[in-house]
Amino acid sequence: MKFEKDFDFTHGGKLHGLGPDKPVTGGKAMRPDVWSARLMFAKAGGVRLYNYHQHLKGQYGDGGKVMKKRYRFPKDQWVSVSLHVRVNKDLNAKDGFTKLYIDGQLIEEREDVQWRADGRKDTMISQFLFNTFHG
Repeated sequence: MKFEKDFDFTHGGKLHGLGPDKPVTGGKAMRPDVWSARLMFAKAGGVRLYNYHQHLKGQYGDGGKVMKKRYRFPKDQWVSVSLHVRVNKDLNAKDGFTKLYIDGQLIEEREDVQWRADGRKDTMISQFLFNTFHG
């Protein structure tokens, strides 16, 4: 991805991600069959994971537990962004993960995620969430 040379990071925003048939975003209530894993950019181009999972403590998505490397998106330069998600296998366990790589380097990860509590096929990864916005 590439941010243009005059891009304004001031208000932060959300980037693309992964989800099931019915992803949850926008502060909507969690249910056993919904989740989402996206990225968020912050002031000055910082980046974070932005996850909605079964043990979410607040109304909105949260980040990873381990920041491996501080990173700021450059302007006017292409970077390779890769989001890795493993949906939990045991519906009652936190055995899923999410990992963010930029240009092949691990930036942030979370390895104790219970994405779903419903075992239907439509709770697996089935969508690329394409909903970029500021704020």
